[in-house]
Amino acid sequence: MDKNWNLITVKEGFYFFGNYVESIEGYVQLTEAAMVSQYSSSAGIAGITKGVTDGKIELHTYGKDKVKTIPMENVLSIDESINLYEYAGATVL
Repeated sequence: MDKNWNLITVKEGFYFFGNYVESIEGYVQLTEAAMVSQYSSSAGIAGITKGVTDGKIELHTYGKDKVKTIPMENVLSIDESINLYEYAGATVL
């Protein structure tokens, strides 16, 4: 089964990465989720999600079997992403 990797930006200024899955109305859910704690790139976080080669990103995972649920009212954007777990500049904690 293909993954639907996405980066979710929320109002509080946090970024969450994971496999976007169907959710109950009013919420966004990610499996294999992680919170982005740090990133750097000449193209910003948007460049990292597209695979620029100069980026670095730190991901704090919630665990492979956990589901991260975010209220839609807190979501600013949902953006497609490469698999950041396989990104050369990724540190997964």
